[in-house]
Amino acid sequence: MLGFLQVWFCAFLFAGMFVPEDQVVWPLRIFCSISPLKWALRGMMYIEFSDTTWAGAVECVVGSSLGCTSHQSEPNATGWECPGLDPLLCLGYTGKQVLDSMGKQYESLSSEDTVLVDSLILVGISCFFKICTVVTFFMRTRSFVTPGSPSNTDANSASGSLEGGPKTVV
Repeated sequence: MLGFLQVWFCAFLFAGMFVPEDQVVWPLRIFCSISPLKWALRGMMYIEFSDTTWAGAVECVVGSSLGCTSHQSEPNATGWECPGLDPLLCLGYTGKQVLDSMGKQYESLSSEDTVLVDSLILVGISCFFKICTVVTFFMRTRSFVTPGSPSNTDANSASGSLEGGPKTVV
């Protein structure tokens, strides 16, 4: 159980959700690239959020009202606001705006569509580990010990000889 918890802790640690990849110590940064959870989370979050709209938020034009927020810096950009809500709780009107807002806190998230790349990387990681499993299987099954011929004492006991066995008194 403890080993399972260690694997999950490392998976979340190196997935970029808790610690940004650029803040991981350089010898351990390779684990960020080979962590399947990083690539799976990024693709799943995009699929889950990209084509959604969020209740309580409304679209607005930046500069038209005081509460209108946007991640785009150009004037007259489309933004969002949440009337009656704390602006810190309002992450966006569309799913892509929400992803960009969450990406400010979690660097592994963005509104960029990386699902195909993430899927291909996951397939590559899976193929690598499958090849390692097959190679390990063949390496272990090719090295075997050939059984030798039985010794004389083993032959007598195997043939049913009663020499040296229990004696019956008549």
